[in-house]
Amino acid sequence: MLDSLLTALSFITIIVIGYVIKRLKVVSAENFAVLSRIVIHITLPCAIVTNLDGVKVGGALLVLIPLGFAANLVMIAIAFLVSRGKTAEQKAFSIMTLSGFNVGSFSFPYVQAFLPPTGFLAAALFDAGNAVMVSGGSYAVARGVLEPRRSFSLVNMLRGLWGFFAVTFSSLPFFVYVVMIPLCLLGLSLPEPVTRLTSTIGAANTFLSMLMLGIGVEFHLNRERLKAILFHLGVRYFFATLLALGAWYLLPFDHDVRLALTTICFAPTSTIGLVFTARLGCDLALASNINSLSILISVVIMTVLMTTL
Repeated sequence: MLDSLLTALSFITIIVIGYVIKRLKVVSAENFAVLSRIVIHITLPCAIVTNLDGVKVGGALLVLIPLGFAANLVMIAIAFLVSRGKTAEQKAFSIMTLSGFNVGSFSFPYVQAFLPPTGFLAAALFDAGNAVMVSGGSYAVARGVLEPRRSFSLVNMLRGLWGFFAVTFSSLPFFVYVVMIPLCLLGLSLPEPVTRLTSTIGAANTFLSMLMLGIGVEFHLNRERLKAILFHLGVRYFFATLLALGAWYLLPFDHDVRLALTTICFAPTSTIGLVFTARLGCDLALASNINSLSILISVVIMTVLMTTL
């Protein structure tokens, strides 16, 4: 228990350090974009390779890939439900805010630190399905809400599908999943020089991810924004609790797999979603506040779950 608490405290400390050095102007908010590119394109893919290399995937665990996809569809359906009667912009905002789980740069460090390789494997398989929606799926749905009058045609449908797959497959972590999961299924391992390199680089992922989250934390609150923030966070974590209860009590897997999935349900909103939110022309400042507060909430919940279950 003490070791678990110290590990969780170290994560929180790194997040606090990131926030403090930004406030002291040692780094600027603009550095968040640079650091996020380093994490997403370098350290996170290497961490995924390192933790999946040589791990054998049982056939039953493959169901976690569609589960990651389905969890996002559930949250999108909830977004439609709670935004009935609102403007198209508000509906699109709710879709981007309520869907998407930040597994790569937030949940992986927790899972990697607290659970054996089977836990990380479960998180990675879930994220393979989740990444499809985070990397472009939810954005495609939200854009469709904002452009309801676009006439249906084969050309428009193909253009939309091409845009979706172009965004999704341009995500390096998703591409790594496409390569590593079949290798796990076949029981194959990468050459030692490759794994040695990825292990060295991936070791920095936890520190850089948590530091990035601290630098990205922003608070610009007023009464009107606070109401919207509390509404979206309340909806997200209420239904996250239902998903977590389902993962813990209904899934027929061992303890480590169920614990990994249960904690992932409480992952904060995706930082990639902020990019898509801005691209849709929605309220980026409000989305950033929700993302920042969701990080703080998720730190508390995931720490409690990892140290008590």
